[in-house]
Amino acid sequence: MANKLVRFIDKISAALLILGGLILGFMGVLNFNLQFANLTPFLISLFYAIVGLSAIWGIFRRIKS
Repeated sequence: MANKLVRFIDKISAALLILGGLILGFMGVLNFNLQFANLTPFLISLFYAIVGLSAIWGIFRRIKS
């Protein structure tokens, strides 16, 4: 049961990383549009937070196994 949960969380973290990268790419494309200008720093910090959490999760899994 715990092993399935671990795999599920791994899939979610990978999907979030891909999604974060796509959002950052679209924000780069839409950067000239002023209505997105105040949203971009928030999304970038959110993306880095997701990356950090995924890294911590990966390290935690290696220590546990």
